[in-house]
Amino acid sequence: MPDREEERDRAHHHFACTYTVTATRVATKESVSQDSRVWGANSSVRRIALITCDDDGGYRADGHRVSNFVVIAEAR
Repeated sequence: MPDREEERDRAHHHFACTYTVTATRVATKESVSQDSRVWGANSSVRRIALITCDDDGGYRADGHRVSNFVVIAEAR
C-alpha cells in the first residue's frame, strides 16, 4: 500500500493526453443513466464522458430538462 509521500509525489505528476471525440448523441436522462459507454467498465482505453443538459427537448414537469447531450472522447 502506498504511503502518503508516494501518494503526494504521484499527485504532482501531470500527464498530457489528447482525446478524440468518438460519439455524440442526445439521450433521455433514463437512457444515460444506463449507458454502458458512460458508466460501464473500461480497461482498454482512457475515456471521458461529458454529459450536459440539452435545451431542445424541453422540460419535464419537475423543471429539469427532458434530455442530455452526451459526448464520448477517447485517448489517442
